[in-house]
Amino acid sequence: MIQVDGENDNDVTHRIDVGWLRWRHATRFLCDKFIRLKDKFYKETEEIMIDAVVQASLAPVVGSSGASPFGDHSGH
Repeated sequence: MIQVDGENDNDVTHRIDVGWLRWRHATRFLCDKFIRLKDKFYKETEEIMIDAVVQASLAPVVGSSGASPFGDHSGH
C-alpha cells in the first residue's frame, strides 16, 4: 500500500523483495547447465513438498466439533 506521504508500506516492500529473491533462486537453479534436467525437476519437487508440509503443520487445527475458527456463522 502507498501511504499518505507517498512512501511504500514496509510489508509491501518486503513481499516484493522476497518475490525477487525466490525468482533469482529459481532462475539460477534452472539455468545451471552443470545440473542435469532430471535433478532439477526432483529438487524443485522436493522443495515444493517440504513447503507444503511446513504450511500444513502451521495451519490451525479445528476442533472435533467442526466449529469455525472465525466464530459461529450459522445465523443464530
